[in-house]
Parts: sequence; structure tokens; C-alpha cells
Amino acid sequence: MSVRRNVIYAGLTFSLASLAFSLGSWTAERHIEQQLAVNDARLTALSEDVARGVERRRAVEPAGTTGDLQPAVVAAAGDARNAIVDEVKRQLQTEMGLFPVRLLRERRGSFVELNAYDN
Repeated sequence: MSVRRNVIYAGLTFSLASLAFSLGSWTAERHIEQQLAVNDARLTALSEDVARGVERRRAVEPAGTTGDLQPAVVAAAGDARNAIVDEVKRQLQTEMGLFPVRLLRERRGSFVELNAYDN
């Protein structure tokens, strides 16, 4: 009779352990699903916010790095060569985002010089 009792106790212990493991797995899975849903909602809100910010910047900010609005056409007054050079500089600043020389000179102290050598 004692062997029967041991088998019954072992079976009940195994059943209880299986039930506890299953319940723990189920609650962990539910928690992970909820966290994924929250993260998806936050990611969607963040991407919408970024898209709105990009649209707002395109509508408000001028092209270029100085923040100055420059005329689209260069006046033909004065030397034609200087006008062409000024137009090319303006286009480079607008298209490539280059800093004007005066801005670089003003902020010269904030740059770090890096020298690298290769054999």
C-alpha cells in the first residue's frame, strides 16, 4: 500500500508542477503580448511625429545651413564672373548643406583636428 501512495503522491506532484509551469508560461506570454502592443503603439506614434516634423520643417525652414533666405536669381549688376561665383556658392550651400566660410571662422575653436596616417 505504501508503493501505491508514493505513486499517487508523485503523480499529484507532477500534475501540480505541470499546472504551475503552464500557468506561468501563459501569464508570461500574455505579458509579452501586451508589452509588444504597447511598443507598437509607441513606435507608430513616434513615426507619425517624425513625419509631421519633417513636413513642418520642409514647409517652414529655408534650404541651406545659415538660415538666411537667398534670392533664387542672382542680380546681373557688377562683374559677371563674381555673379557666377556667388550663384555657384549659393547653390552648393543649398544643395549640399555646406557651411559658409564666415560661420566656420566664427566657430573655429569648436572643431578638432584629426591626423591619420596609413602605410
